[in-house]
Amino acid sequence: MYEETGNANLIMLLHTAVYPILAALVATWLTTKWKPCVTPLGFVVGFLAGLIVIHTGLHFPPERAMDFLVISALLGLVAIVAAYKLETDKLKIIATFALLIVSYYLLLNPVLKHQGTTTSIAWAILSGFATVVICTLITHKNYGKTNHLPMLSIVIASAASSPVMSIGGSLLIGQLLGAVAAAGFGYLAICFFTKTDSSKGVIPSLFVLGGLLTQSHVLADLPLWVIVALGLTPIASLIGSRICEQDSSIKSLIIGALPNVICAGVVAGVCLWQVWPESSLY
Repeated sequence: MYEETGNANLIMLLHTAVYPILAALVATWLTTKWKPCVTPLGFVVGFLAGLIVIHTGLHFPPERAMDFLVISALLGLVAIVAAYKLETDKLKIIATFALLIVSYYLLLNPVLKHQGTTTSIAWAILSGFATVVICTLITHKNYGKTNHLPMLSIVIASAASSPVMSIGGSLLIGQLLGAVAAAGFGYLAICFFTKTDSSKGVIPSLFVLGGLLTQSHVLADLPLWVIVALGLTPIASLIGSRICEQDSSIKSLIIGALPNVICAGVVAGVCLWQVWPESSLY
């Protein structure tokens, strides 16, 4: 019995962390050699690797809510292209907002369609607006620079959310959040050591992270305040940027990340305390 449990835990670790991080490391390294401006593809490849092995019932073309995570990741890449092509910040925000609405609608409509199209659209607009605000806050004046805190804040938020979802909501969504953290870390590691801008990866990672958090409320019935609290933790990177001016050194990155780690740890702890099941987990 213990041997079977150990094997199951090893497989879960491989699917949730090892495969996504390896895929992200390889894909990001290849893109830095080929064309540095497309490095966010490394994160997407890493996450999709995790999605394929974790969500074994994945269908393409998508049929169920979780299947549309593939589309969300791809829409994140489209948002990067739109941000690159459009000239003004206002147009970039509008384009990203529109793509987020599409992403959230596709992720939530299969579950909410019995409540009517209006409900799905309302959820998509509200979720998209919240994501745009968070993205704007954490990338403001950092986009295109060597400040890796915005991307690291996504990794920390995903890692903190994973156990909360796994224990209080859905093990599947919890594993996928772990895959987001692993893929983001692999992408960030290569960007850091090759001195490549990692801030572009914030957009597709927020498409996926926001989608998973919203789905965890709709699919796994987690309290809305838990989702909001976890989703807001990346904003702590603003404090880190003020505490320590970011450069290419790992020391400044670690010091700058401390507010994020503390904030995410406290939020995750409180959320776990609230959602912990009354019965034994075993």
